[in-house]
Amino acid sequence: MPQSLDYQIVSDRDELYKRIPPLIPGTQDIISYYKENDRLPSSVFKPHSKDDKPSVNIARLTTIEKTLAGHHNFGLASIITSTIRSLDLDVVHKPDGDNPAHAEIEGNLTGAKARKIAKSAEMLVIWPEQ
Repeated sequence: MPQSLDYQIVSDRDELYKRIPPLIPGTQDIISYYKENDRLPSSVFKPHSKDDKPSVNIARLTTIEKTLAGHHNFGLASIITSTIRSLDLDVVHKPDGDNPAHAEIEGNLTGAKARKIAKSAEMLVIWPEQ
């Protein structure tokens, strides 16, 4: 049975988990980019469509293992909420079904802002060998 959807205030100090796919179809191989540049590309933080908002998990409400469950080829990055808010964006807790840690990055997420987020992200889990 899914847990109750209790909304939490996201603190500036909250660590956020972002699942990172090995590639974004039709755009780029994320793993190769990371190995060549020692950072993530901004595309992993951009919305997939005009109405989409980038999704993250609030670390204090979940675990790395739960965040990666069902995504065995994914890596995992960590970002601190204050980094996102310093770019005039917000992080809003939006529990989603069986994921009580789900949150979304809201605001005008431009390419320049996505690059700054990507530069500040720290990889916690590197992709398994493909």
